[in-house]
Amino acid sequence: MSWGISKVGKPEALKRAIDAAVEGYSGLSKEEFAKAAPHLKGLLDLAVPGVVTLLNASGHGHMAAGEFVPDNLSVEIRPLGLLAE
Repeated sequence: MSWGISKVGKPEALKRAIDAAVEGYSGLSKEEFAKAAPHLKGLLDLAVPGVVTLLNASGHGHMAAGEFVPDNLSVEIRPLGLLAE
């Protein structure tokens, strides 16, 4: 099972993108991403409002003896700056 998201935008837009991305998965990948989503959104709450931000996050795991075992989780949240207008 694995999931991933890579987006650039303002923090509020990224939180909406996370919700939409969860719906794109099914089965155990969806369950795993749905568990990570509130934490990703919480981290985005710490980002500077209105600043364009990079979000790269992914995770994967496997089933062993009927239990989910996480193998890897990677999260990068980096402010990029303001858009020129």
